[in-house]
Amino acid sequence: MISAYAVPDVRAVEETAMGALADAGELMQRAAQALGGVVLTRLVQRKARRVVALVGGGNNGGDALYAVALLARAGHTTAAVVGGLAEVHPGGLAAAREAGVIVADTPAQWQELLAEADIVIDGITGIGGRPGLGEPARTWVDAIPDDAYIVAVDLPSGVDPAGEVGTADCVWADETVTFGAAKPGHLLPAAAAAVGRLTVVDIGLDFAGVTPAVERLTRADAAARWPVP
Repeated sequence: MISAYAVPDVRAVEETAMGALADAGELMQRAAQALGGVVLTRLVQRKARRVVALVGGGNNGGDALYAVALLARAGHTTAAVVGGLAEVHPGGLAAAREAGVIVADTPAQWQELLAEADIVIDGITGIGGRPGLGEPARTWVDAIPDDAYIVAVDLPSGVDPAGEVGTADCVWADETVTFGAAKPGHLLPAAAAAVGRLTVVDIGLDFAGVTPAVERLTRADAAARWPVP
């Protein structure tokens, strides 16, 4: 059984987890390490070289920046496309620059970088977003090469986190890496097609006692409920 939890419940669980940690940034570091690990695996599997992160404001963009910083320190070619330097996560931006990540904030820069991208990390918006893309996100997404492998952070940008409103104006990911547990937008029909392969990573969130908003049967669940005579 795959259980998905409503966004307000996810926020509450995250706040509880952060309150129990001595370092307020520990949860983001766990998420970034998990994301970086998944991208590293895809780099090896696809014999890819260049990773470009599309970075929006807030923690979603911070996860993407810290992840490409980890990849850069491991010797991979990485870049981050940002719309406005004042809007992005300051700690993530500092870590990326220190690690040698190319930070592009002009159209000429990001167009060249995206044209050569093998893997694109979508860190524009996450579970705090709304259906549809604004600018410059829509222009960034349109510039992603057809053969690039897209990894969305937590939820593809432009997808309804509640999974109720469908739209084609979003990132269509090959894989989505989410943290702790799935969200409704990953499972419900209006949004699930944009998610691609769903990878849920454990970062220490405890959903015990929280009622799932959506549940999906796996093949094993279905077989157990529909036995063959």
